[in-house]
Amino acid sequence: MAYLTTASSRASSGKTHLIPRESWRTREWMGGCPSAQSLIAYSQLMQIDLVLMLPCRRWGCPHCGIVRASDLSRRIVEAKPNKFITLTVANSLFESPRHAYDETRRRLPKWSAMVRKKLGNFEYVRILEVTRLGYPHYHLLARCKYISQDTISKMWDGLTGAPLVDIRQIRPGQNSVNYCCKYLRKQAYCAFTSRRVSWTRHFFDASPKVKRDDWKLVQKEHRLAHPTDVIVEQWGRDLISKLGPYCYCRTNDLPIGHPLRALP
Repeated sequence: MAYLTTASSRASSGKTHLIPRESWRTREWMGGCPSAQSLIAYSQLMQIDLVLMLPCRRWGCPHCGIVRASDLSRRIVEAKPNKFITLTVANSLFESPRHAYDETRRRLPKWSAMVRKKLGNFEYVRILEVTRLGYPHYHLLARCKYISQDTISKMWDGLTGAPLVDIRQIRPGQNSVNYCCKYLRKQAYCAFTSRRVSWTRHFFDASPKVKRDDWKLVQKEHRLAHPTDVIVEQWGRDLISKLGPYCYCRTNDLPIGHPLRALP
C-alpha cells in the first residue's frame, strides 16, 4: 500500500489517502496531463527533493488543452480587446486545406500592416478555426479604433480573394473570448499546423504580469517517464505529499510542523 496526502484533502477530511500500489500506474490519483514527463530537482527554497510534472501543453491534450485555453481566455479578457474580426478563406482558390493555410497565414501580416497603416495602433490575438471541410479561417480579438467592415473586407479580398469578412464591437458581457477559445479545446488534431494561436507583440501589454512560484530548483534531471512512474521508482512505498498542481515530495522530507507532515 502506498500513501498520498494533499493540502486540500487534509483540510476537508483530516485524513491521508491510501492508494493501492497498482493504481499508481493507472495515473488516476495524480490526474493532470496523461502524456506528462518529469523533472527531478532539489528545492533550495524548501530544502527537499521534488518531482515535478512537465505537461505536454498540446492543444489536443484532454488536460493541457483545457488548462491552456482557460489561461488564454483570462489573459485575453485582461488585455481588453474591443473588436471581434473573422477572416474567411475562399476554398475554391486553393488545392487543399494545407495550401490554403500556407498561403493565407503569410498574407495575414500584410493585411494587418495595411490596417495598422490606416488606423495606427492595431493589436490582436489570432485564433485558428478549422471548418467541417478542413479549411482554415481566422478569428481575431483586436484592440483598435473604429474601422468599417467594407474597408477591411477590400483589404483581405485583395490579398486572398476572400471578400467575406466580419467585424463586431465587443460589448461588456459578451462571450466572444470564450467563443473563440472553445475551438482550441474542441479540435484534438489539426493536419497542417500545431500553432493554433498567435498574437502581436504588444497585445498583452495591457494585462498584468503574473508572478510565478519559484521553488529555486537546482540539480535538475529531466526524465521522459510520467511522474507516477518516477515517484514509484524514487520513493517506492513512502508517504507522498502534493505541494501544488504539478509538484510532489516525500512527506517525511517536509519540515517538522508542516501541515502535510502530521498523520491522522
